[in-house]
Amino acid sequence: MIRTLCLCGFLLIYLLLPQAAVAQPQQEGPSFGWEETILPVMELDSVRREELKAETGFDLSLGFAYRRAYVFSPAFSFWHWRGRFLLYFGGNLFEPSSAQLTAILGKEQFAALKTPLIYRLPPGFVTTLLLVVFVALVIYLFPPEHVRVGRLLNEPKYIRAVELYHASLPAGEEPTASEIETGIATAADYLVQDHAVAKPQAEKSLRHLLGELNRARTYELRQAASAFEQSGSWEEARDLYEEASELREPWDAKDHAFLLKCVRRVESKMK
Repeated sequence: MIRTLCLCGFLLIYLLLPQAAVAQPQQEGPSFGWEETILPVMELDSVRREELKAETGFDLSLGFAYRRAYVFSPAFSFWHWRGRFLLYFGGNLFEPSSAQLTAILGKEQFAALKTPLIYRLPPGFVTTLLLVVFVALVIYLFPPEHVRVGRLLNEPKYIRAVELYHASLPAGEEPTASEIETGIATAADYLVQDHAVAKPQAEKSLRHLLGELNRARTYELRQAASAFEQSGSWEEARDLYEEASELREPWDAKDHAFLLKCVRRVESKMK
């Protein structure tokens, strides 16, 4: 699930980033800088346009000019400043005062002018912010295993449930699969009866918590087995991998299969 959501996030970035034309040469490393750009706002009415053309020699239009700092592409900007309305034709800019612009447009049209939304919300900044929120939400909803276990172990009811689970197991030997199931049922009944936890949720949380605690028990065995394997002590490495695999068998089929694969790898070196 987390992998799928992360792929969706990267796809979102890919779609939002401007794509370079195929004919353009590839640039080495990310580009960055700043530039001034103009957004078309409206065409002037024919009378005013002709009057201004007679005065300036240009067929002017109303635009909104601003400067933008960017990374990767000018369209992927992070900061905008010096935004203002002006008249332009190509690269020829005329920046009238508010009074002059009011006279050109009329009071109603001048009062109706609104700063473009893209100026207030730079695409690069918004995309980055959304990505940060997306990643934070994924981590919150689908936390790493150690975080989930830590949350459960911070709850007194689950601490007590783990104690009841261990108390129900036979002392001095590793429990069988049926004994593990009995222990989980005992601990789940405690959560259901004393804390009104729904039984499916209680069993699911306990299996997850106890499974991770079981995995933690095998870390030292795995590390020692790996060290023996690297030093050429094949029998010791095999025995430790086998011990770890036996511990994991009732809890995680994939991890158990992985450890058995380690056993076979060591045995192949012993021949």
